[in-house]
Amino acid sequence: MSDLADEISGIAEAIENQMPGSAHTLDSLADAIGKIEQWAKAYPEDICRPMTTEDWREHHEILKKANRSGSAAAADSMRHVALGVQKILDEVER
Repeated sequence: MSDLADEISGIAEAIENQMPGSAHTLDSLADAIGKIEQWAKAYPEDICRPMTTEDWREHHEILKKANRSGSAAAADSMRHVALGVQKILDEVER
């Protein structure tokens, strides 16, 4: 678990004394943060290097020849990430 997730778990214990039943929701949130952080670290730069300006130029030319859009590819990737984070957050009991 990350420092932030650990901190939330500690706060959850303190709040539980004041508001019984609330610690479970905060623990679920800490778990969700941990899952999001794990996902964010799934593609380290030493394994999947960042694209250079030249890489992006080549990418654009290849997609252009195939009558495709780099913007559409980027939007699809971002949509995948946003929906994945949303799915993790939906698992948090509210």
